[in-house]
Amino acid sequence: MDLKNHILINLSEKSQGYLLSNICCAWYDFSEPVERNVGGILIRESLTVSELSEHLNLPMDKIKLIDRHNCAIPIYSIGEL
Repeated sequence: MDLKNHILINLSEKSQGYLLSNICCAWYDFSEPVERNVGGILIRESLTVSELSEHLNLPMDKIKLIDRHNCAIPIYSIGEL
């Protein structure tokens, strides 16, 4: 599954820092909180779930689709270990 233009929430500070410095992405602020999150990481390059799980050193089953922002951009919750 291609993760271009998808938002990731519930990341640890370490994972956020890693993604912001190594992947083409940016911080994205929500107009209303999603699962008590005011923002998340907007991935702007093509990544598969497998590639993302390798970057974050997490099993693929920890990446779950939870919502669609403005009915268009998928939001994934990252279940940190």
